[in-house]
Amino acid sequence: VDLTLHTGYPGSISALLQQAGRAGRGGKNVFETSRPSASIMIAFSSPSEQHIWKHPKTLVSRGVNAEPSLPINATVSQGHLLCAGEEFPLTGSRPVSCLLNEVDSPEMKFPADADLLGPGDVYDESVAFLQAQRLLSPKMEKHQLSRKKDKLVVHTTHPVVKNPWARVSLRTIEPLSYL
Repeated sequence: VDLTLHTGYPGSISALLQQAGRAGRGGKNVFETSRPSASIMIAFSSPSEQHIWKHPKTLVSRGVNAEPSLPINATVSQGHLLCAGEEFPLTGSRPVSCLLNEVDSPEMKFPADADLLGPGDVYDESVAFLQAQRLLSPKMEKHQLSRKKDKLVVHTTHPVVKNPWARVSLRTIEPLSYL
């Protein structure tokens, strides 16, 4: 076999390399184990395949047994922030429990929105962008961990945004598909 053609990402780097390794095997001589070969992967519209298409070095730079990853970026984060802000105010680097009558305890630790919806810089960039576009609205809320006059800026999805989940695709990160 001189060429392997992969339609989509098989789910792990080791599976892809195992399939690609079939190319170049065999020859006239039993001791000839390799010869020139090639492997081609066709990327479809899933977020992980689009990431691989844009950053092909990530396939081999982390090692064979590396966990699959899709870095969180502002494009991905913005749609999820709109959905989350529709359900409950976004609290940034504070745990959501600060708005409730809950106190974090060692056995029940609530994560902050900035930890769940991207690294801090991506979260902040996305919130600033959505606020500038008037898709997120800031408001002051008294929080449980504060003094009487201390308030926290939280963000909610603006009321003009109806069904924010309709803006978020679970299959692609790009608005256009190339097939």
